[in-house]
Amino acid sequence: MNLDSWLVDRLAREIHITLAGARVQALSAQTTDVFLKCYRQHRSLTLRAALDPAQPLLALCEGAPADEKGTAGWPAGAAPRLRGCIVDAVRAVENDRIVNIDLNSRSAFGVPALYRLTIELQTQKANALVLRFDGQFARWTIVAAAKQVRGAHGARDIIAGGLYEAPPPRRQRFTQAQFVELCEAENIDDASLRRLLLDFDPSCTPVLAREALQRAQLSPGDKRSERLLAAWYELRSALPAAAADIGKPIFVYEQDAEIKACHLVELKHLGAAPQLASSLNAVCLRRLAWLGARRSDLDLSLLRKRVAALHSRARGEREALLRSQAEAAAAESLRAAGDAIYANLSAIAQGATHFTSPDGLEITLDPALDAKQNAAAYFARFKKLRTAAQHVSARLKSLDDDERYLEQLLWELDRALEEPGERQTLVAEVRQALGLRPAGAERAALKRSAPRTVQLENAVAYVGRSPRDNERITFHLGGPEDMWFHARGVPGAHVLLKVAGSRAPSDRQILQAAALAAGQSRASQAAKVEVSYTQRKHVRKRGKGRTGQVWYTNFKSVLVAPRRLPPAG
Repeated sequence: MNLDSWLVDRLAREIHITLAGARVQALSAQTTDVFLKCYRQHRSLTLRAALDPAQPLLALCEGAPADEKGTAGWPAGAAPRLRGCIVDAVRAVENDRIVNIDLNSRSAFGVPALYRLTIELQTQKANALVLRFDGQFARWTIVAAAKQVRGAHGARDIIAGGLYEAPPPRRQRFTQAQFVELCEAENIDDASLRRLLLDFDPSCTPVLAREALQRAQLSPGDKRSERLLAAWYELRSALPAAAADIGKPIFVYEQDAEIKACHLVELKHLGAAPQLASSLNAVCLRRLAWLGARRSDLDLSLLRKRVAALHSRARGEREALLRSQAEAAAAESLRAAGDAIYANLSAIAQGATHFTSPDGLEITLDPALDAKQNAAAYFARFKKLRTAAQHVSARLKSLDDDERYLEQLLWELDRALEEPGERQTLVAEVRQALGLRPAGAERAALKRSAPRTVQLENAVAYVGRSPRDNERITFHLGGPEDMWFHARGVPGAHVLLKVAGSRAPSDRQILQAAALAAGQSRASQAAKVEVSYTQRKHVRKRGKGRTGQVWYTNFKSVLVAPRRLPPAG
């Protein structure tokens, strides 16, 4: 869904109604998104500009963005200047996809200052700039820009400290008579007709040119140019009122829950029935939410591939070490072969390929080496294998831990797909486990994360929703005598059972808590799951400081049917 100049005009008018008079609190940026946080009449408002090159969008939402603490990146120098400014107006540039948010402030000495946040929504050239008005020369100076560009071959410069030059406006390239003559040329195709209409009227946009051509082809008349002009003028007459009147509905076209297009007029060339929306800003918010979910799915898929690759690498290394360990088991036979060669040096002929010792040991020899050199080669291989064997066992244990931990992370990512309400928390914790930095929204989700509580009969069960939650309920909420549960042999959540009055849990309570542990595990679809349980004092953290990884002793097991909890949030 792309916004053309008419939609940008309507959107700016809608945003102006809500944002005019608001006081700026902060300006921040994350990747391609820019956030202007404001406050008006006891309401927090955030203007979000998504500067995706393919589909730039702008929308105003309630509340504050889940951004980073403080301001970093390109807005860092401009944000202090805008803080405390009042929004005067939100206006669109005529026949262009540019929105100017005009701001004013006064210094402690009463000196006024005018600033402007300019959002350029052209595809492939989307940008956001902070400008300051120079009253002496009546011009705007660039304070900061999301994308700075040194123009070439006469193109405009976008450099902090330089003068702001708006993109060149579209101009009419030929008269109506010339347009008619060109339209009536033989062998002209539909694409050329649309380009002619765009060059004839700067207020026409690609989607409207396509619509005008569709309507012209369905209307009666002999001359192609007359039909096309009539269709365009009919559309053109309805657009200014639809842009100015924010009460007029928006025509929205969806496919598979995705907003494909929208406009102020019905787009018959799309061949689909539109839905009506009362607000273009609301449509943009829905589109941004959909794009965010799609981007989140892609990020989750890439993160899962990364964890799966690490898991496969650990498994491959473990298999190689097991082969090495099998070879190390033959180390003593190498030493015995070396001893046998030394004991029978005189009996071994130069260039021999085999030797059988008096006690029947068959030894393979290298004919290029003499007897002493063959013995030394066997001793060298023995020493190498013995040294390696001392490290193989420790490395195998470490790799077992790695595989178990990576399997847990893979399960967490699979669960993130099923439970969108916990996705940001789970993804953030997996990123941290891999030594990656979570995004701002993910870090905010981490702070909000808390274990789920389930009320049982005279007891309460705490169910971990993430690795961090697992560790929290086990080692911070759990008392030494509380019961701890985990599905045996598979990744899953920790469950802690607290009984009222610190009494020992009943068999029924144990079965209920065990069912929760089974239901929040990879084996949740099984008919029956084996669950281990023990007192919390018998649970210990596993090495390397891995969040949520434990080992336990003095446990019992029970076979239960899983009880799955509904997705959170």
